[in-house]
Amino acid sequence: MLAPIAGAPLCARAVLARLHTQALPFHHRTQGLAHRSRAHLRHASMPRRSDEGVELSDGRVIEPETATEGSEFVKDQKTNIAAELQAGGGPVNGWESIWAAGLQPGQRFDAGRPSQALVKKLDSGDLNVNGKKCLVPGCGRGYDVLEFAKRGASHAYGLELAPTAVTAATIHRDEQMIEQHQPVQAASFVQADFFTFGKPDHSNPDSPGNWYWDVGYDYTFLCALQPEQRELWAATWYDLIKEEGRLVCLIFPIDPDRQGGPPFAVTTGLYRNLLENVGFELESLEPVPEEVSHEGRGGKEAIGIWRRSTL
Repeated sequence: MLAPIAGAPLCARAVLARLHTQALPFHHRTQGLAHRSRAHLRHASMPRRSDEGVELSDGRVIEPETATEGSEFVKDQKTNIAAELQAGGGPVNGWESIWAAGLQPGQRFDAGRPSQALVKKLDSGDLNVNGKKCLVPGCGRGYDVLEFAKRGASHAYGLELAPTAVTAATIHRDEQMIEQHQPVQAASFVQADFFTFGKPDHSNPDSPGNWYWDVGYDYTFLCALQPEQRELWAATWYDLIKEEGRLVCLIFPIDPDRQGGPPFAVTTGLYRNLLENVGFELESLEPVPEEVSHEGRGGKEAIGIWRRSTL
């Protein structure tokens, strides 16, 4: 059961401002938000929050503060990412400590290659990034960012909180792009907060923070956020994607038995409620075949493409 946002319809700017005034975990409490006027939001239902957690559309309650030992998201070893983030003092230091410990390609949550579900969408023509600006928050070593660049994106931009991850992605880019005789400037990596990245920089009109993006790609990003940040996640994507642009979400982990996180359990219904409430229109949504998923994630993924509507 879901409760509607009071006072809808609202503009995206109002939603961003309202959500920013709520108590957000870690460093997001003091960060500023992008305030760019956008179109009106459609009235729809959103997850209901309580002290016990967040109730999803299928009735399950995800408890924000509960962490579990090990998950399919982490390969080769049992770990407690939530505990590591807490021990690091929050997302920035926590993720940085994981990367600075020497995370190698193919270890833990580093899959070592671009997501094959995304590759299939590009191969089929369902998604075209040629000549387009593509944004990937929580990009890790940047495998998917490089895939966009190799497919002709004019700009493929990856965001990461951890500076060591940005360094690792840049090194990987230089090795891969130079080896394949492709221009490295097509792919860029920056340490930045997704929620504040789109804040306009009036002193530099060419700053990526001023751009509207043709394609956004979200994989293992929403599930890594605290549940209370989900409405803000959707509103921020809406604010960043240009009209008629596309948001591609590789949805994981779809696991009704999973408690706690990160990664927090999600559902296709959750994504639809969040994104379609702010003005995205669903174009396609389908399960990912097990053989296409990264190791350990088979049967727990779906991929959807949403179009930012023209109002």
